[in-house]
Amino acid sequence: MTTIQEKPFHISRRDEQPIVDVYGPYIQFLTSLDQHDSELCFVKGVIPPGASIPLHGHAEDERFYIVSGQVEVYVESDWHTAKAGDFLEIPGDIKHGFRNQSSQPALVILQTTVRLGRFFQEIGKPLSFEGDRRQPSPEELAHFVLTAQRYDYWLATPEENAAIGIVLA
Repeated sequence: MTTIQEKPFHISRRDEQPIVDVYGPYIQFLTSLDQHDSELCFVKGVIPPGASIPLHGHAEDERFYIVSGQVEVYVESDWHTAKAGDFLEIPGDIKHGFRNQSSQPALVILQTTVRLGRFFQEIGKPLSFEGDRRQPSPEELAHFVLTAQRYDYWLATPEENAAIGIVLA
């Protein structure tokens, strides 16, 4: 006889998790990463005006609910505009990227796996609202690339990003 392990009730409070900068966009985990890799992970994310998420791919599915603002999503060699109230489903292993060319931040809720959440945690750094946001150092970029390789996270080259209209600063 198989028993179902019950999970404890939990409320995740807004101030329990730090806000993490992931090279332009920033995120806050809404669920714990102290679970099995395949468990669900929910993340609140902000893509500031002018920010982008370069073309990439990974095995994990992702689902995005656009709470406010709008983003452009590159999937399967085409750009699509997603606005507040839209829901996106991106299957694993599909190359995709985002950009916010509007004047307003885009607020999204992301659902993926704990494994991909851990990747974001490893590459991110605590968000600082002091002064201008600085460009990542060569050491930070090297850490990002090595972490991406460890997670089997495919990264497009700067040339591949430029070819689809994503400019890497």
